[in-house]
Amino acid sequence: MSFDKTPVDNFKNLVGEAADYHQAAVGNGKLWIFSRKFAEQPAFNWGHRVHFAGGYAIAYDPERKKFDAPVEVPAISSEEDAEEIFFSHNGHIYLLLTNAFGEPAFRSLHRWTEKSWEKVKEFGSPSAGEARSHIYWALADGNNKGDKIILGKGDNIKVYRLKIDGYNASIDLEHTVSTESNPLYACPVGGVIKGDSLLISLGVHGCGFRWENNRFIKVDLTKKETEEVQVEGEYDTLPSFGFSGPYLKALTKDGEWVTVGGSTQIGMTGSEFNNQVWKLAGLKDKLTWNKCDTCVPERDGDDFIAAYDESTGRLYVVTKEALDVLGHDGHSLGVDGAEVCVLEESDEVCLGGLLEGHHCGRLEAEVGLEVLGDLADQTLEGELADEQIGRLLVTTDLTKSNGTSMD
Repeated sequence: MSFDKTPVDNFKNLVGEAADYHQAAVGNGKLWIFSRKFAEQPAFNWGHRVHFAGGYAIAYDPERKKFDAPVEVPAISSEEDAEEIFFSHNGHIYLLLTNAFGEPAFRSLHRWTEKSWEKVKEFGSPSAGEARSHIYWALADGNNKGDKIILGKGDNIKVYRLKIDGYNASIDLEHTVSTESNPLYACPVGGVIKGDSLLISLGVHGCGFRWENNRFIKVDLTKKETEEVQVEGEYDTLPSFGFSGPYLKALTKDGEWVTVGGSTQIGMTGSEFNNQVWKLAGLKDKLTWNKCDTCVPERDGDDFIAAYDESTGRLYVVTKEALDVLGHDGHSLGVDGAEVCVLEESDEVCLGGLLEGHHCGRLEAEVGLEVLGDLADQTLEGELADEQIGRLLVTTDLTKSNGTSMD
């Protein structure tokens, strides 16, 4: 496995007034980044960051290795009682507009045309809910019989089947998880499909909201049977992502569920970025977490921009770093085969691939293979030291690690 580390202009310099948060997805061979802005929901004493209220979109073209011109995106909706689900399917990017309060219901489905959101299906206008009954929505990674599986929880977790055929679409209730199968009233924060089995990743309310790293709900989509399943291993051997869990979840081409990056809770209210990568093995029998031997780059503030391309198996991570951290304090930069090694604060961080490497530490600096030659004869005390660039980290394969696969 090798990295294609490409230095690119920081896309935030291309869009004018940049948003603080973004959503990324892959469509038609390009990585698209969509702005998200805060939208108040005063009628429900709530608020959230969404794209459907309008903003911009900008694409990274892997062939040209540069960002295209940004696209201004008009608002899809101004409804307060609305939420969005982004996903890629059959080479296209979709935005599913749902309600946000009450019981789960769907408003409309839109497909990205690279210029605007084109409406595929209008599902109707849900009745208004109450502020106390906020809905938790999640998307299951993978497909079942070519369909997407959507999870929503009001009173109970409901499993929906989304069929998309060109510009026709339908959503049907597939299954409702009973209270007996979900005694802690956990909420869906993700899921993965393997064959006719659906594994629902959970979060629970207590002192805040906490991702359950050792417990899932398993649904047989054919028999409509539900059971709670536990992950083997001691607590300190499991992923330490907190809050809503890992930032990015993806089902790889080889059928492995990979979780990428997140936040780890510090004390009662603090948190820090967690750059670990884990994968879940044993979907059909005993579940085990396997920690991968490498890590992802530091996010830009609180904005973690990443997307998985299901057609190529590539994971894209967009970062913004200053060049002056490269090789600082006399630390050297070296290339050993397909690896880029950064010596920093006496800790060696080697990148040989997203799921293959040597050390997983905090990654404060990276450099693209293409620019190592350019940097070799320059110090970082001159013009380059002050220049801010964005770098796109692309792994060309997301299927190798030292763990086992989900059989």
